[in-house]
Amino acid sequence: MNRTRSTWPWATALATLGICACGAEAPQPKRAGIAFDADGTPNWLPAVEKACARVASCSSAQWAPELRSPGACVDFWPKAVRSADEALRTCLLNARACVDVETCIRAQKPVKAVDYCAGHAGVFSACVDDAFVTCAEKPEETTYVDCKQLGGTCGEAHVSGGLLVRGCASPKLCPASAPEARCESDREVVNCRDGLAERIECPLGSRCEVRSEGSGERVARCTFGEALRCRGLDLAYCNRDALVECLGRGADGEVRVTDCGKAGLRCVEHGKAATCRLGVQNDCDGEAARCDGDLLSFCAGGRKRAVSCSALGFPRCDPSAHGLEAACSP
Repeated sequence: MNRTRSTWPWATALATLGICACGAEAPQPKRAGIAFDADGTPNWLPAVEKACARVASCSSAQWAPELRSPGACVDFWPKAVRSADEALRTCLLNARACVDVETCIRAQKPVKAVDYCAGHAGVFSACVDDAFVTCAEKPEETTYVDCKQLGGTCGEAHVSGGLLVRGCASPKLCPASAPEARCESDREVVNCRDGLAERIECPLGSRCEVRSEGSGERVARCTFGEALRCRGLDLAYCNRDALVECLGRGADGEVRVTDCGKAGLRCVEHGKAATCRLGVQNDCDGEAARCDGDLLSFCAGGRKRAVSCSALGFPRCDPSAHGLEAACSP
């Protein structure tokens, strides 16, 4: 039974800018610390495009989807951040070769879980060097929790019906008198069930709240306020300046909020989906990366972008590096 969750490698919460649903392009939003080029491109984008082109070109099939495509990487970049995520982004911006990118990625603890699960087919959960590891079909859904950081050790417990569960046993975090669910602070949820401890860091923009369910069960969870709730699993919408996504995790889903405006982007709804984009008018929508000579061309934020492979230190652009998607050839 999975008692701890994490998202690899980035987990989330910023917030987003609402837009006029008119045909004309509205003025670019002004945010402190964000400057724009003449074409309305925010000043952080060129460096991120180069970093994402390098990451995607160095990636392997075991990496998370948002790392294997330059466009997906750029689109996911503003969707952060818990403390470990900011360190990863800074590391990737400073990487200059595939060995540097590999070092950044492998420093993420969930990658250790991916490696363990790849070598232990059929295992659902395990204790590995006092870390609680869960395995999933998709590598990005595996989890790794260092039980020592919770003041405990990884172990097993039997619950009603004889079911065996694994997780972090922490008398420090979950003494006998501890409630099953509580807020350790405004930003931390602590669950103590079946003798096992779970601590969840709330995304930026949210806070921990304790409530009683209809059954009377006391639950603690990260919330963004009454207005920002799931409208259906895997759906997304714009709420004022917030891009609200409902991830397909748990019975009620897990809300992720991204501040597009803070990054100089805009929240745009299209059908049952919504995304952070460079503007209301789009000239592409998720097309696979391709080669234009030395340039690796891709779609990011609804606009066509391009990065020179040779400028990144790669010998050429390979049109079939990732199957149907191009990448710079290492």
